[in-house]
Amino acid sequence: MTVEQRGLDPTAVPATPEEIEAFESAVANVEIESLKHSVGNRTAYPRFRLEICDADGEVSQYVVGKALDYDLGVVGRCTRGYLALDRSTNQPVFLKDMWRPDILGVEPEHVWYEKLVAANVPYLVKVKHGTDVVQSTSTPISIYHGKLPLKLTETTSRQWTQRGLTHRLVGLFGPHKPKLQGHVHYWLVQTELCRPLWEFTNSKHLVLVVLDSLKGRNTLNPGLAPSLIYWVGQRASPHSSMLVSSTET
Repeated sequence: MTVEQRGLDPTAVPATPEEIEAFESAVANVEIESLKHSVGNRTAYPRFRLEICDADGEVSQYVVGKALDYDLGVVGRCTRGYLALDRSTNQPVFLKDMWRPDILGVEPEHVWYEKLVAANVPYLVKVKHGTDVVQSTSTPISIYHGKLPLKLTETTSRQWTQRGLTHRLVGLFGPHKPKLQGHVHYWLVQTELCRPLWEFTNSKHLVLVVLDSLKGRNTLNPGLAPSLIYWVGQRASPHSSMLVSSTET
């Protein structure tokens, strides 16, 4: 099976020596120790360059090393986070790699951030862009080798993006098919580096972080869409709350 057939990143290529040196230099200047050490040693974890092509056709390049800790379970969205180097600015950013639900009516994460910004919700992480991962070729990648035909299904993504087969395989079960959802390979790039919530310096710092999260949620007035209020409520949690780079209280 090819890299794409195995569900791996179709845009990843080994970084050049120049890109590697730029990445290592940027990482050395990161003040957050947990992020700095997350990239791993370059010998054990080779550096790769990723290409993000957004819906407007604009291509951005990022250099990454080892991913932060992630769950190795066989279910879920395979979410991984990377300290990355934005080649357009040569500044470190945070790249979130995941397989988002491919469900009609469920919008990608960057769309929700845009809505929150438009609603003047404070204390949001700064997001550069988000997009689905486009395959390296315009020819659909066949990752199904069964004999029964699979029906085409609706998708929330644009053409030639990297999609799983779960939503199409369900059709093989007939009228009693299980409720399984499809997924699309997706990236979100944050320009603001943050610390995990458990790196608070003292109890006052922790209380202020939680208070800021609650303030952000409470700015959502009842006139906003219920789905937007629900989305923020789901993310006002210890796993989604982060500390800005400064640890001053």
